[in-house]
Amino acid sequence: MTRFVKGVSGNPRGRKPGKPNANTLKLREATPAILDAMISAAVQGDCQAASIVLNRTLPQLKSTLPSVEIISPKKWEEMTAQQKASTLLAASIDGRLPADVCETLIRSLKGACEIGEWADLERRMAELEAAR
Repeated sequence: MTRFVKGVSGNPRGRKPGKPNANTLKLREATPAILDAMISAAVQGDCQAASIVLNRTLPQLKSTLPSVEIISPKKWEEMTAQQKASTLLAASIDGRLPADVCETLIRSLKGACEIGEWADLERRMAELEAAR
């Protein structure tokens, strides 16, 4: 026998379904005043209020750097992973490639190498299984 019966409330005199919580109602009523106060504080120079208002209303800005050709695509395909990483680092050191972009590209290169290693391992295992 179950302790709880489906569809029967444990507190029949409790809040009815669909009726908002009292705090939710208070917050809905106060929201316009809160927003006005935050915006007013931000306009008057309150940095924390400005940060909150801007973070909640404006999209995050992302870097939009122009494309840079460091090496030709054909030559890139002929290089080893170590040579590619060295080329990216050299481009970053001499200022042709921002450091954060260089880091992202090297991490991507590392990920591609790891995927290649797993693919090679799967191929070798399939060959061993077939040779049995």
